[in-house]
Amino acid sequence: MTIDYNDHEHVKARLRKRRRRLSAVRRNRMLKKSRIAIITGIICTAMMLAGCYAAYDGDVIDIETPETEYKIVTVRSGDTLWGIASTYADPSKDVRNSVKEIRTLNGLDADIYPGQIIKVPV
Repeated sequence: MTIDYNDHEHVKARLRKRRRRLSAVRRNRMLKKSRIAIITGIICTAMMLAGCYAAYDGDVIDIETPETEYKIVTVRSGDTLWGIASTYADPSKDVRNSVKEIRTLNGLDADIYPGQIIKVPV
């Protein structure tokens, strides 16, 4: 079989095949470039968020809180935070919240001991 290069159909077929191959190569290049762009965008966003998080020191909003009045209480034998909160704290508040506030205010992690002096919000 001989190829007649003057046959236009044969030439057109070869050109179509070559164009398809080139378009596939171009498509692969574009996919690779778009993947790189997406990954770069993700990394830049992550770095920006990390920078914002590192710069945040927690003092963004300065809200003035009303002065809370405290009563200084000396813990006696048999006293519990629940009992102290029930006795001295604001009766309109839930006792659980008062106990939590006493713990936070005095930096208490564990039990209280007789002779210990604590602040109780009233």
